[in-house]
Amino acid sequence: ISLDALGFNELKHVVLQFGGKVEIVFEATGVYSRRLEYFLQQEGLNYHILNPLTAKNRITTGSRLRKNDERDARRLAITEFTEQLEP
Repeated sequence: ISLDALGFNELKHVVLQFGGKVEIVFEATGVYSRRLEYFLQQEGLNYHILNPLTAKNRITTGSRLRKNDERDARRLAITEFTEQLEP
């Protein structure tokens, strides 16, 4: 999504399609992720922010032949809810 009002409205529309019981997982990327975090807080949506090193390690533990943003995002979301994580 783009990090502007149009992109955030698109994200909100997708979340509403899932019935609102969505938890969003994303990597902390400095100023870019802060905009997303602010939007999620304003909308009252649940989210998980991953440390960039944690995200990189989770992606590289699976078999990965080449970079694929969609596949990487899916892997991060799955590992957030399936691996035993420390608070």
